Amino acid sequence: MELAGDTLGYAFIVLGILLFVLETINPGFLLAVPATVLLVIGLLLLVAPDIVNSWLALPIVLGVGLVTFYFTLQFYQSLAPPDTPPTGSLKLHIGKEAKVTRAVVAGTIEGKIRLGTEVFRANSITDIPEGSLVRVTGADGIHLIVELTE
Repeated sequence: MELAGDTLGYAFIVLGILLFVLETINPGFLLAVPATVLLVIGLLLLVAPDIVNSWLALPIVLGVGLVTFYFTLQFYQSLAPPDTPPTGSLKLHIGKEAKVTRAVVAGTIEGKIRLGTEVFRANSITDIPEGSLVRVTGADGIHLIVELTE
């Protein structure tokens, strides 16, 4: 039994549209990427319906599908880049105030600060005595960079 390329093309397009409709009901771009791939492959099959019965069908459809998948994923990721650092990142603490629990010596990570209930190693460009209030200005690896608050 030979498949009609245009029929298969229409089926892929309808399935792609159905996935886009489901995406509007439950947003998150989980269905938008395969929907876009199905639409592109469906359009390819409408433009070149004889490709379905060719030995080149599988490599062409896989190639077009993978390229479409890659660029669609890149496009959707560019629409909503992450605006906050990962939750495990020390950069989340930038701007917060903390108390020095061990004197911070400039250029070393000997100092420690208490930020909320956690204690972190700290560095600064100036020496800061124990008990001082500091503001976190950056993060470098596993320690925080601080400055004395006025």
